[in-house]
Amino acid sequence: ALLTLRPVVVDFVDTTMSSLGGELMLENIHISADSPIVGKTIGESRRQAGGATILAIKKGNGRLLANPPHDTRLDVDDQIVVIGTRGQLRVLEGSVQ
Repeated sequence: ALLTLRPVVVDFVDTTMSSLGGELMLENIHISADSPIVGKTIGESRRQAGGATILAIKKGNGRLLANPPHDTRLDVDDQIVVIGTRGQLRVLEGSVQ
């Protein structure tokens, strides 16, 4: 059904996810209390992201921020939705949890 309604979107997702030999992945990562990025903005935490891109944040209060601006602060119990290679996601997971 989505292909019929939004063929360009489906094509984009399919192409993006299969580029680099199918290595790009979407992941959901929990920000724990002892994470070094708690209290930092997305922009400030870019080094820890390892090249992965934050697409959305589900705040602890349940609010979902799609395409959050770089000045958005990351808080305890936020869930971040990221896209990146397996290696980038491993770096990010290792540095935030």
